[in-house]
Amino acid sequence: MKTRVILIVALGALFTVTGCFFFAPKPSPITWDELQERQEATFAATFDEVWDASLVALSNQKIEEIDKESGFITTREKNIPASKLDDYAWSPDYGSFWYYQNSGSMDDARYWINLKVSAVGEESTRVNVTPNFEAHIREWTWDTTSAMVWKSMRSRGVIEDLVIGRIAREIGE
Repeated sequence: MKTRVILIVALGALFTVTGCFFFAPKPSPITWDELQERQEATFAATFDEVWDASLVALSNQKIEEIDKESGFITTREKNIPASKLDDYAWSPDYGSFWYYQNSGSMDDARYWINLKVSAVGEESTRVNVTPNFEAHIREWTWDTTSAMVWKSMRSRGVIEDLVIGRIAREIGE
């Protein structure tokens, strides 16, 4: 009897430790500094050249707001299938959105882009690209009666790379 109790306690401790290991939130696969580096680029071109290239780079998006004087461009919200969100953003626990999609805890996703063009010098211009991702997720994923809310998601850096790459191609860098 004493051996069984010890075995049960040992197994309970093992499951507790391994359960925390497998189900604890994972660290972000990209650091905040790495993401910041991806969101900013400086080009050896005039403000006007980079501005025009930025408009071409965002030509597949609908523009919500544009102000050349301040250098701001904001796109309209664009809905994306929840299944595509894995390509662009990290889920809240830095895993996959698979659970959210298959449990009915997420029904929609969207994003929009904020872009800032700033002259650094006569022949030098900086671009900051900030995509904003949101998913329509249950407040409490395990409670099917909880309300759905829009939650911000952290970018994977994919949209930033695409936009900056398009700008670079347009100005010939």
